[in-house]
Amino acid sequence: MKKLLTILLFAATAVSVKAQNNYLLTKTGEKIAIMSDLSLDVNSVGFKIENTAKKNGFEWASYKDKNFKMLQFDGRVFMVLPDGKKEYIQEIVCFNDKYILTTWFVGGSDLFIKIFDWDLNSICKLKQLFAGEKFQKNDIKDRIKPYFGDCQNIIDAMYKNVEDKKSHITDGIYAVKCNTNKTINDLIKKFLALPEPAK
Repeated sequence: MKKLLTILLFAATAVSVKAQNNYLLTKTGEKIAIMSDLSLDVNSVGFKIENTAKKNGFEWASYKDKNFKMLQFDGRVFMVLPDGKKEYIQEIVCFNDKYILTTWFVGGSDLFIKIFDWDLNSICKLKQLFAGEKFQKNDIKDRIKPYFGDCQNIIDAMYKNVEDKKSHITDGIYAVKCNTNKTINDLIKKFLALPEPAK
């Protein structure tokens, strides 16, 4: 079984969340509110919710990509999106009027970055191998900036992540809109209107 690097969304033992802003959606259309104190781990094929308020052990639920479609949690948005013939749980990092940038981890350490257009067609894909500052800065300049050059705040944040030696260049950048009247809800509506891929 492949080792999967989890993105720990909360280091605290308990986090209060509101149902109207935090929910998951299954492929059958079931919307499940996330209401209790919890911690949340997400990787490229599934996630686990744990009730950290429970005194005697954890009460938890886990969801895999076969029945999971989308998760919205504390301003972060995760969607099951295609990469070739496979699907992965990808986090929405940022978007402008034309493009959407997502990330996901595979194999325990490899960070993938993907750029989609607003019809969710794949435009560009990068694999971050943590090969050093020069490599990462070149990726930002040559492969991300051509699509997000109007988003200087996002580009600057990525460069700062490299200089601060963060684990990945998109660290701390979550569902950020840039120079667009479109919102994350517009993206969610577009995503939910897509037909399920043929098996």
